[in-house]
Amino acid sequence: MVTVTEEPMTPAQAMQAEARDRYRHSCEQHNPLNGRELAEQFGKSPRWGELRIQEVEGTANAKTEDPEPDQDQARKWYRLPKRQKAPKVVVPRPRRERPEPGRSPQRRGASGVAWLAFGIGIVISVSANVGHIWFVTKPSDEALWSAMVFAAFWPVALAVAVEVLSRVTWPAGFRWPGLLGTILVGGVALVVSYRHMNGLLHYFGESELSAALGPIGVDGLLIVGGFALLAIGETKKAAELR
Repeated sequence: MVTVTEEPMTPAQAMQAEARDRYRHSCEQHNPLNGRELAEQFGKSPRWGELRIQEVEGTANAKTEDPEPDQDQARKWYRLPKRQKAPKVVVPRPRRERPEPGRSPQRRGASGVAWLAFGIGIVISVSANVGHIWFVTKPSDEALWSAMVFAAFWPVALAVAVEVLSRVTWPAGFRWPGLLGTILVGGVALVVSYRHMNGLLHYFGESELSAALGPIGVDGLLIVGGFALLAIGETKKAAELR
């Protein structure tokens, strides 16, 4: 007769058997333990307790039972899913129309027309000033070229002053001195141009009315073109700062 002796259980197996017995006892008391509660009684992971419950309920496969996972792996298996945030509802804002950076909001060709008006006024003014020196005052040969240079200087100075004032970004407090200087240069240029053109029209035999009003038209063209260039420069700088 062959007797079969059972091998003594290891401490781990004995602990598992004790856990299964406690779970059966809790079921008999109609207060079954869950995996976490059962594992806490033995200082094990929740996964370990779940495996013992599955063994009692007959759902665990004893042949392929894996050894007890380590604590870190058990935490990964039983990590609660993160609470998902509600999707954000993005309300589209109304698109604000504004000029592209670095581009002036002026109409197409505004700068060219302004320069055309200002340039015609400058050319006519220089021609009148030089013509007055050549035909009317008639200085000596030694002073002729100097007089012509100074006669042409005032309209050119006005053009340069307007260009500087329109292109330079002036710090706070420096804008008004620049504007005042441009007004002074423009006033001198307009007065000198008016006198020279008036005298030249008289020399050419024009009437008093034509000689009086003709220079005003040229000076008015200079004023319109100059202020147009200043306005274009200001709007362009404002668009670049947006």
